[in-house]
Amino acid sequence: MKLIKYFLLFFSLCVCFNINAQSTNDTIVKKHDVDEIFTSGEKDNIQMWFQDEVDMMNLTEKKEKTYLDIVFYYIPKMRHLRDKDKGYSKREFLVLLDELMLKQNKEMITFLTDEEYLKHLEIYNRLLKSINNKLEEE
Repeated sequence: MKLIKYFLLFFSLCVCFNINAQSTNDTIVKKHDVDEIFTSGEKDNIQMWFQDEVDMMNLTEKKEKTYLDIVFYYIPKMRHLRDKDKGYSKREFLVLLDELMLKQNKEMITFLTDEEYLKHLEIYNRLLKSINNKLEEE
């Protein structure tokens, strides 16, 4: 069961990072022009790392489902902050990313124990540090 969840997580992350938007009449397909932060290989490594970190949280099946549902909700929102048509500066991107992470955290704290929530924060702080490092390289 966990393998299926992580496959879905991997698939969702891939889809979110390579998403296409269709018009309402389904005749025009518009690809989002996204300024990628991580390479394909780096994304693969992040997904495996994230899977390992979530496994180490030892969440119940119900909590894990809720946790991943929230993550899947926010990943596309975070991803689309890098759409080139948005025109955000690095600073604006980081401020908006932080706002989304705070909203996500408000949802996470409602059902995670203190220990689980701290682990969640640790995971996202490490991810944010990686994002900052990559942005500094640009």
